[in-house]
Amino acid sequence: MFVMRQKALPILAILMSLALLSPCFMASAQSKPIAIITVRTLDMMGNERTSFARGTTVVVEVTIQSQVYAYGPPTGYLLIVEIFNPQNYVVFIGFITDVIDPGATKKAGSGYQIPAGASTGTYTVRIFVWNGWPSQMGPNWEALSDPGEKTFTVS
Repeated sequence: MFVMRQKALPILAILMSLALLSPCFMASAQSKPIAIITVRTLDMMGNERTSFARGTTVVVEVTIQSQVYAYGPPTGYLLIVEIFNPQNYVVFIGFITDVIDPGATKKAGSGYQIPAGASTGTYTVRIFVWNGWPSQMGPNWEALSDPGEKTFTVS
């Protein structure tokens, strides 16, 4: 029985080490290089709002953060802001191309003037961060973050 314990202890130690380390490996293998931290809707004065009147402007502010924490080159990205009306039709598309340094946080924004005859109801903002346009990147195209989403109402 003493011999069995001597053999079992190293195996047990290896299994425990793998169990403790595997979440770190899994998280890093599944994570994307950029995270969308916040999506806010603001008025033209910079005040956070979730309700807007027809004819006013909605400013969509997006905060992203690089999830790459090693030294290296910045990550180039394409940030897309899409706004869908209550009927789920795209009424606005804005985009920004930029680079983000490892570990850095950046804010970007896009403004949408709500037409005077726009539908009232709940609008949905969807945010995407890609490595470029799919048509240009071809098989190398990839999403650099999980999508973000925010809603606002128009009255």
